[in-house]
Amino acid sequence: MSGAAVAGQQGARNPLLLAGWLEFAQVRHGVTPVWLRRGSVVAEGPVVEAVLYVNRRGQVVRPPLHPYVGLSFQSTNTQAKQRVTRQWLELGEELAQEVVARGLEERLLLPPEVTDVRPWQWVGYRTEVRYTYRVELPYDLRQADGMVRNRIKRAAAAGYRCERTQAFRDVHQCLLGSEARQGFRHLLSPRDLELLTDLVGEEHVRVYVCYGPDGVPASGQVVLHHPGATAIGWVAGTTREALRSGANQLLVAHMLADITAAGATSFDYVGANLPGVAAAKADWGASLIPTYTVEPYGMKSFGRWMRDWWRQRRPRVREEETL
Repeated sequence: MSGAAVAGQQGARNPLLLAGWLEFAQVRHGVTPVWLRRGSVVAEGPVVEAVLYVNRRGQVVRPPLHPYVGLSFQSTNTQAKQRVTRQWLELGEELAQEVVARGLEERLLLPPEVTDVRPWQWVGYRTEVRYTYRVELPYDLRQADGMVRNRIKRAAAAGYRCERTQAFRDVHQCLLGSEARQGFRHLLSPRDLELLTDLVGEEHVRVYVCYGPDGVPASGQVVLHHPGATAIGWVAGTTREALRSGANQLLVAHMLADITAAGATSFDYVGANLPGVAAAKADWGASLIPTYTVEPYGMKSFGRWMRDWWRQRRPRVREEETL
């Protein structure tokens, strides 16, 4: 839609609005999903839908590993930019007021489709810009840097192979490799991955592993997908032994081809805010897109700012460690 403040997807096509995804958050993290719908009751009228997660005190939180707020906005069928803007501002402020009424405990990350965050600023929240990378599908490998293409060829020639699988322990082994190098934890177990797949479905939770010539898992990735929508790179990891092998690049190329065949319209790499991570994702010729965080002013906000500042001062990791 021309001039839209939210170039939104249909809610039914957003993988972050799938019932199984909401149930996983409830079962795994003990939060309650609250589905909000604001706008016209007429099919052609403007409407915004979003899912907020609340803790036991009723405050809005962001569950671990939830990349964005599940949100969908649909304007009326109009090319008038001012009408679309007015519709978004009105409904966006209703959504923001709902968050204010409940209280916001955690920083929220709005999806890249939200390009106008004034409704949150106008209710007194602090907003900050972040970035992610996206590629449109189908993907042409000629978009990628020559280094990426060379590593893909080298890995394939060495006997690395990629497949979509339900071998949750194999992909978990790859996640542990990245955790050990980069000093963080996904807080995911193979059982969590199995539970998520059971609740959401294999079509929507797509698990990929690249195996070495010896059959040992080298690189893994889990993607959230819905046909006709942007697929989301949820979690990924590569073992230390396979860092320079090209296994990850081979796996990403395999994954992009697979989700294209499954009907994805684009792929979101989710995040481009650390120097090494940003450089690695940029090598795929992806488009840099801003995203926005929302949080209340206060000591918690200041504490998170200090934490983020400290993380930015850590030594940069090599690019092959971040893909």
